[in-house]
Amino acid sequence: MVKSDQKSIDEPSVGVISEKLLRDKIYTIRGQRVMLDADLAEIYGYTTSAFNQQVKNNVEKFEGEDFMFQLTRGEVDVLMVSFSSISLANPAISNNLISKNLISKPNGRGGNRKLPYAFTEQGIYMLMTVLRGELAVKQSRTLIRLFKVMKDYIIENQAMLTYKDNLEMVKEVMRNTRDIAEVNLKFEKLDSEVESLEGKMREMCNKLGDVVVRSEISPMILNFSSLSEQREFVFMDGELTRANELYADIYGKARKNIYIIDNYVSVKTLRHLLNAKPGVEITIFTDNNGRYLCKNDCVDFEKEREDLKVRFVKTEGLIHDRFIVVDYGTKEEVVYHCGASEKDAGKRLMMISKLEDVIVKIAIREAVERLMGNEELELR
Repeated sequence: MVKSDQKSIDEPSVGVISEKLLRDKIYTIRGQRVMLDADLAEIYGYTTSAFNQQVKNNVEKFEGEDFMFQLTRGEVDVLMVSFSSISLANPAISNNLISKNLISKPNGRGGNRKLPYAFTEQGIYMLMTVLRGELAVKQSRTLIRLFKVMKDYIIENQAMLTYKDNLEMVKEVMRNTRDIAEVNLKFEKLDSEVESLEGKMREMCNKLGDVVVRSEISPMILNFSSLSEQREFVFMDGELTRANELYADIYGKARKNIYIIDNYVSVKTLRHLLNAKPGVEITIFTDNNGRYLCKNDCVDFEKEREDLKVRFVKTEGLIHDRFIVVDYGTKEEVVYHCGASEKDAGKRLMMISKLEDVIVKIAIREAVERLMGNEELELR
């Protein structure tokens, strides 16, 4: 009998491909829909190493990222975070990933020894000209049919869904804009008076210095400030939400750390951080432009939350936009992009978005690593 790396078509480990199975094995990486070498090897009945050897023997057919590319270590790390959250809820999926050498075994050994390859749809079609045998022909025919079914569904429904969704979004934005305009008219005068009063009280506190302990009058400042926050709203996931409640919810979910990137932080950020859990590490990357935040603000904060320590690090002009990273470096990591600084949240129409794209999250991670090497900021 002639030995072959390809398994027999009758072996139970090689299952019939279904549309659900195919959808579960398609990922979006570098803006392209791709399948990983381990999944394709399983579908075609090869070991991953034997599958990649077949590709290597015909490498000239796969030149260019529009056919095939190898994942970077950063892309694998982000993909593993997604895999880990799924496998915790489904042990069967976890065992499947271990068998493909994608995640580590319980004893900590194995996993991530080689960076996987990703194949685009064009690359998968090219595979069909390389892989031989009865099983390869059968699976290739099934893949072609399933790709066609998925494309037809998208084409048939895309125009209708896009038009309907956009129409509802336009209506909602118009309603929200009208409501916000009405609220702004009612509170514009009051907001101006409150901001003026808060500024005068801040100036007075800075002049008093050691004569008066600011923590004794800071509750009064918080009470005055809360009047302006009653009218502050932002958009989050398409819904209008109170700004102070949204920030409090984001910071309250952190288990390990909170990273805030904002060059215009103010005492409002510290008020929202009062909702953080005990022991959470807080780092604010800022150049404190405008000097809206002073040392005494942090003294008050630490007196009220002795279990929290806030560290300030300069951005040195590296970042322009505002970001919040919750539980950085863990599988629960969440990244938010904020349309305006936290001190201005709700004063103008703005949106906070949760970032899901793999490439964007990798870019933010690299930026945070660079920021960590900057000098600490000393408030005055």
